[in-house]
Amino acid sequence: MPSIKTNPQQRELIPPLLPHTKNSLPIPSQYLKDYFPNLEPRISRASDAEEREAWRIHAEWESCGGIIPRATVVAPVGALLSLTLPEGNPEKIEKLSALDTIAFLIDDIMDDDFCAIVENYRPIERSREQRKDMSKEYTIKLNQMKAKYFTQLLHSDEDAINFVEGWEQWHRAGLETNNLEDIEFHSLDDYIDARLSSLGADSYVALVPYIHDIVLSEEEKDKLDTINLIVYQAGALINDYYSVEREWAAHAALKKPGEPKSTVWIVMHTHDVTLGEAKEIVKEKYFRLERDFLQERKRLMDENGPESVYGRLTSYLQYILTGTALFSMHGPRYHLTPEETPHYPRPEHKIQELPGWRPKASLPKEVNGDKNGCQNGNGSTGTGRQSNGANGNHNAKAWLSTYSKLSDEIILEPFEYIKSLPSKKIRNFAIEALDYWYRVPQSSLDVIMNVVDILHSSSLIIDDIEDGSELRRGKPSAHMIYGSPQAINASNFLFVKALEEVRKLGSASVDIYTDELHNLHVGQAFDLHWTFLGGCPSEQEYIKMVDGKTGGLFRMACRLVKDQATTNQDLDVEDLMTLMGRFFQIRDDYQNLKSKGYSTAKGHLSDLDEGKYSFMLIHALNHAKDKQLASLLQQRSRQGRLTPEQKTLVMKHLRTTKSMEFTLAVLEELQVAVHERLEEVESRLELGPNWIIRAIMARLRVASPEMRLLVDR
Repeated sequence: MPSIKTNPQQRELIPPLLPHTKNSLPIPSQYLKDYFPNLEPRISRASDAEEREAWRIHAEWESCGGIIPRATVVAPVGALLSLTLPEGNPEKIEKLSALDTIAFLIDDIMDDDFCAIVENYRPIERSREQRKDMSKEYTIKLNQMKAKYFTQLLHSDEDAINFVEGWEQWHRAGLETNNLEDIEFHSLDDYIDARLSSLGADSYVALVPYIHDIVLSEEEKDKLDTINLIVYQAGALINDYYSVEREWAAHAALKKPGEPKSTVWIVMHTHDVTLGEAKEIVKEKYFRLERDFLQERKRLMDENGPESVYGRLTSYLQYILTGTALFSMHGPRYHLTPEETPHYPRPEHKIQELPGWRPKASLPKEVNGDKNGCQNGNGSTGTGRQSNGANGNHNAKAWLSTYSKLSDEIILEPFEYIKSLPSKKIRNFAIEALDYWYRVPQSSLDVIMNVVDILHSSSLIIDDIEDGSELRRGKPSAHMIYGSPQAINASNFLFVKALEEVRKLGSASVDIYTDELHNLHVGQAFDLHWTFLGGCPSEQEYIKMVDGKTGGLFRMACRLVKDQATTNQDLDVEDLMTLMGRFFQIRDDYQNLKSKGYSTAKGHLSDLDEGKYSFMLIHALNHAKDKQLASLLQQRSRQGRLTPEQKTLVMKHLRTTKSMEFTLAVLEELQVAVHERLEEVESRLELGPNWIIRAIMARLRVASPEMRLLVDR
């Protein structure tokens, strides 16, 4: 293995395993003067084209009323994608520059940095509420820009679907990372673990294959897990290393108490060292990760051979790491001078010596519960000993103590598990699309998204039990981990949690919640009724069931958003949401029988095992020339599931009756209806296209090869 030198003197850098191609160029020597990593970097020939596209997006953003920050994807050494993906397809790098630029703008809004940037890092007078209002308006505009470019990308390159999903995963992960701000970490490793768990570092797995025109199997992706995490951790460290001064200036300008959350600040806090000393500790941690990277690279080569795909993949991952270092080192986004701000931190500063440092308000000490989280309101740890008895005696008998509530941590474990699984979050995007028209206060929007998330998770938990499904999104279903009784209890409890949330919106919203919850359960009842009795519904009956079971959540979201609207309060788009719900459910039926990815996530032809009357089966049963298909389904109810041979025969009947082709035609008809209704709504307003709905429909369309034949009108 190549040796690693930890000094910044001129030295021979460690090359990747894959020889470079004509797509990339060497880095000019002047940009390597203070480059301390030991891995060799390169830059794409597409860098100039990427820069031009980035400036075009900035101009578009400015024309929408947005603020142009210094936080661009362009650095003197080159543009970000060209540095991190130098061997990638140059045309794709240029194409993805728009989304990368938008990602940076979104990142600034998530971090609240744009307020500080506008004021040149000096104290500002905007209140927290004013900043929230600005952030809300900018988020709406950027979400529309993002959706527009997603839609255009998917129309021009349908194979970009995995990249789009990975990009959204990154975006959601960034939102989750903001939740770490109020957590106290006791070590650098604790912080990195928490950051990893919220960020989902495997987003690189979606980016690298797409940009380099390769296809990875699930097994190959799994083998990359370890080296992928190393790259993410090292990239985070080096980004934090270079951005620490700017990060502090923005934090202090916004008059935030305490310190920002990043690796350097965690080290300062936990080691009681100066800023300069903390940066050196972070640098040494980075060098250890470099060693880990090279060791893991060697292991992959030893196990799979130098000619395997892993030689290419580790080379591409190395460039992500070196490109991140160079961009962080030279990008204006991460640097400022002492003259630009009165809050510039010096290497000799400790935390409380930082300019503009404000102490955090002291919080009441938390009483630690037992390892299962069964802590009640008066300090009981579940061991049978009470901190306060009925008469104030610490040794009082537990059965004479005053009433106190138990923690809900245990009952929520199935919910937290389901939330942790990958998800397309289509319903959340639908809420964002509705917000473009209705402009709901952010606090209300957060509640609505939370309610829909809670109810959707509850339905997934209970659906898997009712259907006997052992897999959910490729992982064990919740009841396969926690048991059916606990999973059922958790699912029921989530209705209570959702009601607690929706009450924050007012009595009218509670009425909407109960009405659509009624529809959801009645719709599910019909689905279960047909499955249990083996009675095939008509297509009309099936659509009514879908409108309750699947459309209910879409409609609930729509009605709640409208109830909280500040604009276009007379606009009614429930029928649009109902059409989208129908498309979503029938597409789901189709995917279950045609998609290899769906088979991995839920099991092979799982709808047939569950005995559901999907849209295709209903059509096939109504057009079959004999009773063989009906007999097969009767056998399923007796056996509990179908054998592979029986499933093959069912699929033969679906081909004979052309039920799959019929379903595709129905999906196309629904897609056209959605777009016609969408254009009708847009024509009444003066806001322009709702790109988020277009992006939702485009993503759903290209999810399988057959559906890509559906053309947006």
